[in-house]
Amino acid sequence: MRGCIAITDLTNIFKPSNNYIDETLKFNKIDMFLALLLVIIQWIIYWCLGRISVQKADSMTELFNFTITGISSVIIVLTVMLFCKVRKQKITSLGLNRTNAKKALRLGLVLSILWAILAYTVNSKSGLIVHREIRVETMILRIIYIMFFISFMEEITIRAYVGIRIYAFLKNNVLSVLSTGFIWALLHIPYFAATKRIGIIEYMFSGSWNFLNYILLHMFFNFLYSKHNNIIGVTIVHFTLDFIPWLWVSRV
Repeated sequence: MRGCIAITDLTNIFKPSNNYIDETLKFNKIDMFLALLLVIIQWIIYWCLGRISVQKADSMTELFNFTITGISSVIIVLTVMLFCKVRKQKITSLGLNRTNAKKALRLGLVLSILWAILAYTVNSKSGLIVHREIRVETMILRIIYIMFFISFMEEITIRAYVGIRIYAFLKNNVLSVLSTGFIWALLHIPYFAATKRIGIIEYMFSGSWNFLNYILLHMFFNFLYSKHNNIIGVTIVHFTLDFIPWLWVSRV
């Protein structure tokens, strides 16, 4: 009996907010189709980015990588906006609203600070140090790159657009979270497969694809987004998780 209660409590923790659930009532099968179409578009763009990275490997600069990734991210986000426009859906349906914004921001900042402290403690004991030779302009480009071209873009597409529409279609939180997590994991394949110059299937079984990690990370990100139906907090946490590893280097 206690075991059943514990499972129920755990399920309630990950249960989406009422605002999130109410938002799903506005979507139907057409929105599900557009969500999957968006995934296909992202897949193609990521593959192209990987191919460009391979072709320009000898001359790739931080600025060039920043530029092509930025252009790709803008195209993807504009596609999301276009789909919303076509379906006559407000921008607030993408988690860009004031509802619970302060709560989402506070949660995002607290979790980011805690993660930064944990990362500092673990990395210091592992013999790593914070990189102290990073130029200011490089730091600025990297912050913009990770915050907007990676974190914001992925949150607005995966959590705020694709995930909530899959939830509306499946009408099951567990299935929708696992399905969207699987899609997000798949989206990481084309770029890395292209850069390694191997096929999609070969990459999937090469041991480089951290499938379970992506699923678990999506569950965490989706929890942050759906709890307040707001993109601010989850974007900050996503940025922190991607940015901190870049700051650390080996002592050797």
